[in-house]
Amino acid sequence: MLETAGTIEVVGDGRNARMRLLQAEVAEQALAILDARGNTAGGENTTFAGIGEQRSYNHLERERAQVATAVVLDDADSRRFMSALRDTTARRNF
Repeated sequence: MLETAGTIEVVGDGRNARMRLLQAEVAEQALAILDARGNTAGGENTTFAGIGEQRSYNHLERERAQVATAVVLDDADSRRFMSALRDTTARRNF
């Protein structure tokens, strides 16, 4: 995704691949965000309190499932979805 957006360029192939930064301002903004969250590598926030925050993480597939259950499909949408699913499985493109 970063390569598609033009933020990085992948140089080399296989085991010798590396990323080359094309947009330094993106990396600087990311570093500023990380710095704003505090230093957990030996600074004042060395307790286990930060571990509790990790419990609020939702896996991407769980998020997708929640979105899927919130969408209301009509009959035409359901037929179109089932047709696409049949075509995909028949071609074994999954």
